[in-house]
Amino acid sequence: MKHKIILVIIVCITVFLSVIQVTARGSTSDPFKDHYFPTHNTDYSYFFLRHDMNINGYLFEFHLMDKNINPNEGNESNNESFEYSGKALLPLVNANRFNLIVPIYMFKREIISNDKLYDFNKVLYKYFWQTISIYRFNPVWTACFITEHRIREDDNSLGEKKGNDLAALLFLKFNLNTKWQIMGFTRYVIRWLEDREESQIQPGFQLIHRPSDRFKIMTGVPAILSLEWAAPWNLDYLLDVKIENSNFEISMALRKRWNHFLNTTLRYQREGDRHLYINRETIENPHETFSFNNFSYNQNRFELDIAFNFANNLILQLRGGYLVGENITLYDNDDKRATVMSSERVFYGFSLTYKLD
Repeated sequence: MKHKIILVIIVCITVFLSVIQVTARGSTSDPFKDHYFPTHNTDYSYFFLRHDMNINGYLFEFHLMDKNINPNEGNESNNESFEYSGKALLPLVNANRFNLIVPIYMFKREIISNDKLYDFNKVLYKYFWQTISIYRFNPVWTACFITEHRIREDDNSLGEKKGNDLAALLFLKFNLNTKWQIMGFTRYVIRWLEDREESQIQPGFQLIHRPSDRFKIMTGVPAILSLEWAAPWNLDYLLDVKIENSNFEISMALRKRWNHFLNTTLRYQREGDRHLYINRETIENPHETFSFNNFSYNQNRFELDIAFNFANNLILQLRGGYLVGENITLYDNDDKRATVMSSERVFYGFSLTYKLD
């Protein structure tokens, strides 16, 4: 609870300082266009909204991580694992009034417990793609229709329907003026569980403020707070606080641009997923025996990146940091069966980002 209070205080101070600095500075230079800021998250939607749903150029990202588990914890036979992810952003149509964009994302991740009583080790695969159609009726009204498909599975449920979802989103944005926009939308989602499917309608509302090219902020639901701020002294701030698939996620980053070629980034990221359905499994130990068919988890990641920008088209990031253990909750449908702690790990790796304008 204490670290969450500290995090809220940091967020409030950042927003307060950013409003002061944006009011004091009226520069039209946008470092986020000249120096791309890799987000490392699974969804481009909030990035689109902050940038007026207008992205030019192709984008490709690849991340590879090697994670070493604390040898003092349980599951000593699984003391090393690899994680990788890839993203592609494909603007297929980029006309004056109409845009068609296809984002694609996939990752492989290992969730490993440190509890010898509950031997829970999972290799997760997630595939996510969208089609984003944007139409600008006039300078005031813009409509956006998004379809998205998410596949979540482990080694034992490859190719199966359960745990996957299919969604359609309709956005309607109204420009109050050049600095303020409001947006309403509705999301219809179908999700496949173990023995049934369920559907849900999720309305949402976002308020977007762009007082200058150096500062963009968005608030509402599901993006509770989302901002970019190009501050003095070549410092850049990025913050996303959102509700994603009923899960509370945070991404914060502070970047220092030393020159056009080199920058460093401190990053905190909390992400996870809720009710990931898998083939039913049984856990047996001296105290209990139970079966479960889905689980929820979160990860807290603290990271330092050193990035090299080659001709502003190719970005190489050297990454390292620490994964803090959090609860993994095992369920039998909606019934909670057990809670175990994930392993704490040191990780290191690299990322490649390529932009093709």
